Amino acid sequence: MTYPHEVTMPNPVNMANLVASLTEDASGYAKPAPERRQQTIWTPDGDLTPRQLARQARALAERWYQALRAWDTKTSSEVLSSNLAPPSGGGGNMRVVGVGNYGLAGATITYSHVSTPLGWISENALTATLRQHDGQLLDRMRAGQGLSTLLHASGRGWAGEQARNYARIALSVAASLGDPEALTCLQALTNAEES
Repeated sequence: MTYPHEVTMPNPVNMANLVASLTEDASGYAKPAPERRQQTIWTPDGDLTPRQLARQARALAERWYQALRAWDTKTSSEVLSSNLAPPSGGGGNMRVVGVGNYGLAGATITYSHVSTPLGWISENALTATLRQHDGQLLDRMRAGQGLSTLLHASGRGWAGEQARNYARIALSVAASLGDPEALTCLQALTNAEES
């Protein structure tokens, strides 16, 4: 006798037959499982799923942001000679005559570069590009303010809305400086926010 609140479980043998009947076609052969189409997005590095592209965008934004925070610079100097004679020594009809005691010393030009994920970039070019996108970000980083990282402590996402905004700026700067991966990641970040 069964009571109304009892649930009768099907016989395991009958359940196996039921599952088999659902996966076999009329000829008795097992049907192949339907293929799942996975959405992919074309990138210069190949097709990526939206999740892989989001992960790549976070990693690239973090690398650029840390490079901007560190502002690792190197300087190099070059001496310009005041010797105006052509290297071959043949001055032709013209002869340079100096008046006074100037010596052979020339001017020194100093170049300053910042280390980025793209390599060493002119400090002036990087500063100008960053100021075009958000001049306050550079000032906050120079003052020791701002986020220490853009990534959540678990590593599975952004560390909040401010981190997402900083990531957008870092990727915009990178794209403006010619990083091809940054443009794709910036578009993925924008698309993710719109959906």
